Amino acid sequence: MSFNVNAKINLFLAIGPRRNDGFHDLRSVFHSVSLSDVLDVALSDAGVTIEVRGGDAGADRDNLAVRAAEAYIARSRLDRGAHIVLVKSIPVGGGMAGGSADAAGVLIALDSLDGSLDRVELLEMAASLGSDVPYCLSGGPAIVTGRGEHVDPLPIAGRPLDLVVCISDAPLSTRAVYERWDAVGETSQDDHMAMVAALATGDPLQVASRLHNDLETAAFDLRPNLRGGKQALLEAGALGALLSGSGPSLFGVCTDHDHASDVAGKLQARFDRVEVVQTRPACIEPR
Repeated sequence: MSFNVNAKINLFLAIGPRRNDGFHDLRSVFHSVSLSDVLDVALSDAGVTIEVRGGDAGADRDNLAVRAAEAYIARSRLDRGAHIVLVKSIPVGGGMAGGSADAAGVLIALDSLDGSLDRVELLEMAASLGSDVPYCLSGGPAIVTGRGEHVDPLPIAGRPLDLVVCISDAPLSTRAVYERWDAVGETSQDDHMAMVAALATGDPLQVASRLHNDLETAAFDLRPNLRGGKQALLEAGALGALLSGSGPSLFGVCTDHDHASDVAGKLQARFDRVEVVQTRPACIEPR
């Protein structure tokens, strides 16, 4: 099985108080984007093995794709291993769910080859692997709540959104950002349904006007240059700009592809990597 595995961005993210299990309740609006890893999965008689090309993702048992394969094999009727080839383009530790998307892709690939688990079992397994993995089983536009396990897909309206993604090679720890938010952040009163309504119009201006991420306060506190990066996106002409997830990736909403290309051209020297992308209807797409 061969897939393009798409990254996600948070168009809206509000953080609730810390729960008894140590996680925070979230209210978020996710969308898949066309910055993708390439994932090939084949059945194997040599256990679970992985080959990683590009990026800084580890090729060992800590890789989330490996953990996903091991979890699937342990729970299913599949009596063989899996060989995974992963070509990375999504930044590692970039706030774009690259590892989670890879894990979801492995689950879908093995389920396509085996088919012994139902959707509920796949979702339970995904949630056990990481907060963003349940969303990545489907992707596209969605409301995500709880700690990430509750995913409500949204209809796709109009043409895709054109975006510029600005990437830093230095990852930012999600745990560190949440710990900093516990110290300096405040629970937002912003309503995620305003972003849902904006997405329904398909109008990039309306989407840009509703961008919100509670974690910016903490991430900018840990890495002050991100605040300047967001401002640079706006000064380059983006309709709106935001940190994705816990960062450090930033993105800007643009009017169309030509506008996005113009904005990206002005930012090449400031960031380690700048990509022009579009929103996608799914996270896992067959090649």
